[in-house]
Amino acid sequence: MRLFTLALLLLIPFALHAAEQCDSRPLNILLTNDDGFDTDGIKALHRRLVTFGHNVKRIAPDRNYSGSAASLTISELELVATTDGELPVYAINGSPATSVLVGASILFSQDEPLQLVVSGINNGANLGPATTLSGTVGSTVFALRVLNPSVPGIAISTAQSTNDVFDSNDQYLHHLANVADFIARLIDESLCAEDSFLQSGQSLSVNYPPLDDFAIKGVRFGRQGLRTDFALKIVALGEGSYRIGADDIEGGADIDFSDTAFYEQGFITVVPIDGDNSAAPAFDVTPISLLDP
Repeated sequence: MRLFTLALLLLIPFALHAAEQCDSRPLNILLTNDDGFDTDGIKALHRRLVTFGHNVKRIAPDRNYSGSAASLTISELELVATTDGELPVYAINGSPATSVLVGASILFSQDEPLQLVVSGINNGANLGPATTLSGTVGSTVFALRVLNPSVPGIAISTAQSTNDVFDSNDQYLHHLANVADFIARLIDESLCAEDSFLQSGQSLSVNYPPLDDFAIKGVRFGRQGLRTDFALKIVALGEGSYRIGADDIEGGADIDFSDTAFYEQGFITVVPIDGDNSAAPAFDVTPISLLDP
């Protein structure tokens, strides 16, 4: 991928739509998330992708499914059609990955095949080990590894709206519009690039810091970090009633080129993912047999 060129172009405001600058084409996009079908983030992303000319089908959980990774909901599913202004929307009582499976099977066809899954804008960054828990990222992993044929994806996350980063809801909505614009331009730039993720058999996990445009330092392509800055815990609510909570912890240093470090420095982070759970060193050791004497 033309990482350096792409990183620079994404920070330059476009005077013209990218489709007018190359032989790009509208994509058939399935839009989902793990926060719910009617959250501010998915609404902003839906509007911007349509503005860029793409054919977008929004199908997402009917409630918060955060932390569901790439899990499937195997109970009976109900699909409810609704609208967001003039935009058609589908809500389903299932996980984000389930939304992708149902959407790919019902909302798209051989004549109009699904070409890209976009998941987000998630309310909360997905960095380091937290990435493996994310339903936002999990839906793109599912599309890449389980759907047949495989479909690439982009998972996009940003800071939570409730963590005192934004002074007002209007400021947060403006931030979401900036994030949505970045993703729309990322897609268009990838359409114009012969060696982009759309042709590589990979997906992208993107995290956008809660900063104004002028404060964003740039775009960095990196690796999923290993540092954990939270500790999960079980909180007792009453006799026999519990919920999952988390405490912030000091995570220390991370690996080189980690998404966590770049994000904290004010960079938009882009991590290519392929959903492969095999550890590379496993193929470098001498095979052994448990049946050998």
